Amino acid sequence: MDGDTVNEAVERLDPDQEEETARRLVERKLASTRSLDPQTRTRRLAGMLARKGYPSGLAFRVIREALEQEGIEVEEDFS
Repeated sequence: MDGDTVNEAVERLDPDQEEETARRLVERKLASTRSLDPQTRTRRLAGMLARKGYPSGLAFRVIREALEQEGIEVEEDFS
């Protein structure tokens, strides 16, 4: 799939589907990032979602929730 196809597919998702799909993608990648610090994990996961066309606000919210479920407190400053 090329980038345009991915972006078109993401644009057609309704907001709930888009968020659920983002959550599943993050959950799949989460285990492989456990050895990294929270900021690095956040950056890598956000980069993965950005490459797939997800808006940054949604990406960071989904990532923060996933990390918090692991008991990791995430700072609000993602810069």
